[in-house]
Amino acid sequence: MKFSAVFIALMLIYGRIFGQTFVDRIILISGDTIVCTITLINDQNIFYKEESKKSKKNSHVLLESVSTYSWVSRDIQSGSNSKKYVFPFDSINSWNFGIKFTNQFNYPIVHSAPALSLYKKHHNFSFGPEFTNLRDYSFGNPLDPLNLDQQKYWGLNAAYRYILDSNWKKTNVFFQMNFSLYQLFYTEDRIVNDIKYKETIVENTIGIGVNHQLFTHLEIFGGIGFGSTNGFFLMLEQFIPHSLIGIEFKLKR
Repeated sequence: MKFSAVFIALMLIYGRIFGQTFVDRIILISGDTIVCTITLINDQNIFYKEESKKSKKNSHVLLESVSTYSWVSRDIQSGSNSKKYVFPFDSINSWNFGIKFTNQFNYPIVHSAPALSLYKKHHNFSFGPEFTNLRDYSFGNPLDPLNLDQQKYWGLNAAYRYILDSNWKKTNVFFQMNFSLYQLFYTEDRIVNDIKYKETIVENTIGIGVNHQLFTHLEIFGGIGFGSTNGFFLMLEQFIPHSLIGIEFKLKR
C-alpha cells in the first residue's frame, strides 16, 4: 500500500515537471500577438513552435520586429522595444502585372490614362493610352492669333514610380516621373490665308505621393509635383503645377 502511494506521488511529480506545457507570447511592433512555445532566442531571431490539434509548425520572427516577449519556461520577460518596425513595401522577387487608372491635373491640362503596370518590389512601371483635355490658351501667349482646332486628344502615357518602405503597414510614400505624348492641332488666323499647324507635345512631370492598400489586390494613390511641356525633361520654359489621383488593381500579391 505504501509502495503504491509513493509510486502515484512520484508519477504526479514527474508529470508536473516534465508534462507541463508553457504558453509563451510574442508581441510584435505591428500589434500582432503570437501565442506559442519559444524554443530559442539569439541576437537576431526568436524561434518558436505553434501547435494545434491538427498540425505543428516551427517558425521564427526577427527580433527587431518584436515589441515584447514572455518566455515562461525560462522565466524571461523582455522590455518594450521602442524602435519602429519598417514594413517592406513588397517582398515579391518576380515581375508581376497590374491595371492602373490615373487622372492627372496639370493645370490647365487634364489627362486620363488607363494603363498596364509592371511591378517588382519598389519599382512600378506603367504604359498605356491617354486622353487629354486642353483648355484654350494652354500653350503660348493668349494674345497671339492662334486657335485650337480641337481641345480633346488621344496620346500615350508612360510613368515610373519608386515606392519607399514605411513604418505603416498599408501606406507608403512614392516618387514618380511621368511622360505624356500627344499632338496638338491649331490654326493661325491671317488676313489672306489661315495657316494650320501640328505640334508634338512632350509633357513631363515629377512628383511625390502616397500609396494606400485598400485590399490585398487593390490600391489607391495621389500626389503633387511640377513639370513642363518642353520636350526635354523638366526644362521649365513652360512650368505647370501637377497633381494626380488614381487606383491600381494588382493581379498578384
